[in-house]
Amino acid sequence: MKRLTTLTFHYYQLLLLYNIAFTLCGAFIFASEAHGFRVAIFMPAKLVGFAAAAALHYFSSKQTYFYFRNAGYHIGRVIISAFVLDISIYFILMTLVVCLF
Repeated sequence: MKRLTTLTFHYYQLLLLYNIAFTLCGAFIFASEAHGFRVAIFMPAKLVGFAAAAALHYFSSKQTYFYFRNAGYHIGRVIISAFVLDISIYFILMTLVVCLF
């Protein structure tokens, strides 16, 4: 399990800039149109952003996935665990934002 956690953080590090960009774009678009801040409306942007980042990374650097496969894990499991990590960080940050503002 420790290896899966380490591999998840390695994979998530590769997608971090894409996720930040999609989150900020989604926040700007939805906040400007809804004239308010709603946590639930960002979930589709987060889902699409993570899927697009994973797909872009999958097609652009297939050699990276040999690292995960050689570690003994299916790439699907690593992607799902990275998505769970991303959603967890998202909900923690959104809870802080809602409590502060």
